[in-house]
Amino acid sequence: MGRLLKSPFRPAWWLSNAHLQTLWPAWFRRRRPPALEAERLELDDGDFIDLSWVRGAQGPCVLVLHGLEGSLDSHYAGGTLSALAAAGYRPVFMYFRGCSGTPNRLPRGYHSGATEDLLSVLAHLAGRLSEPPYAAVGYSLGGNLLLKYLGERPPPIPLRAAVAISVPFRLGDAVGRLERGFSRLYQRHLVGRLRASYQHKFATLPSPLGVDVSRLRSPPGSFIIRVLTWHSCTLHKLPPLSTTRYRHRPHQTNQLALLKQFARTRQPVSVPHTSAPPARLPRAASASTRPAH
Repeated sequence: MGRLLKSPFRPAWWLSNAHLQTLWPAWFRRRRPPALEAERLELDDGDFIDLSWVRGAQGPCVLVLHGLEGSLDSHYAGGTLSALAAAGYRPVFMYFRGCSGTPNRLPRGYHSGATEDLLSVLAHLAGRLSEPPYAAVGYSLGGNLLLKYLGERPPPIPLRAAVAISVPFRLGDAVGRLERGFSRLYQRHLVGRLRASYQHKFATLPSPLGVDVSRLRSPPGSFIIRVLTWHSCTLHKLPPLSTTRYRHRPHQTNQLALLKQFARTRQPVSVPHTSAPPARLPRAASASTRPAH
């Protein structure tokens, strides 16, 4: 039966503050991704998703999903891929639409509820490898997407294991935290990345927002929610939602209950009991579990 597990994590005495634990790996962790091979998956809607395979890695396939505006430059990405390869797995990194450095073709982007893209990638991997991937690891928004996929998917679930790290189960709580105190530093970083990504993509395409993207300036904190609402409602043809309602919709409600169902048929999964991020990311090697014999 699925259950919540208490983490044995204890921070170093000089990293007892949550902000230090967040900033230390972002500023000081070495980012040396292994040698990679690129692949582009063409989607049925005319768009594409880029993948990166660890060159020469052999073993069960593990799919890695990044967070909001993440990429291989994210501080956790290279280390996770290297650790998985060293543990005898074949890791592949999935870029969300427009996050590989090349803007995607369609006006729509990605969001925490776009499980159809994950489904397409998993189906592609199963066809290429002649079997489904062994596991998937998702960070932040990628973890949210992974859990939503598990909640939507009727059994049997093709994945043997799943790991979700620092997941914003309740988007409204996470955004509210970003609007307070020192956390505004992270808000400015994320908003700046979103704004730059939007300007890059629509520099040569007509903006569906009907604004001059070259004149976008630093927006208020609620811009994060407006961007996500625009992605989810306007571009994905969903019914209009107020900002408050959207905060509780796209990542949706039954993830934990159905995650427990997944755990009953696979193995226990450790998840936080609130939307606040854990003290730090677990070691990448802990995401690697040898195939059951």
